[in-house]
Amino acid sequence: MEWIIILAGVLVLSLGILDVFFTVLHYDGFGFLSSRLYNSIFNLVRFLIRSLPRRWQALGRSMAAPLMVPVTITVWISLVALGYALVYYAGMSAETFLFSSGRLAPSFMEALYSSGVSIATRGLGDVTPLSSIYQAISVSEALVGFGILTLSIS
Repeated sequence: MEWIIILAGVLVLSLGILDVFFTVLHYDGFGFLSSRLYNSIFNLVRFLIRSLPRRWQALGRSMAAPLMVPVTITVWISLVALGYALVYYAGMSAETFLFSSGRLAPSFMEALYSSGVSIATRGLGDVTPLSSIYQAISVSEALVGFGILTLSIS
């Protein structure tokens, strides 16, 4: 059962990272997720502003493009964090992770929290990987999160 969760995590993680690559670093400039996301946001904005007066519709459409950037970055970060959380969750136990508070226990929410803290390069220390493999995974997640934000900004 653990290997299915790890495989799902790697697939979700790969989906997010590949879309970042194809959108930011590829010469075409459009990933398979972000291009669909752009179209969906633009169509949603057009739907929401359709009853406004004509001069306000132009303003509304012009706001769709700036909205696409933070939404796309949020989707990328969420996919990568979810992928890493699934990998953490598959192996999360009292032997592989240190839970500093007695109220914390191995669960998917703690794995998601640990992933979110790692991808933000915050590292609070209340859920800490003890196993060297999970420590390396946590470091790689921090580097990927930093890379996504850096690529997105540039």
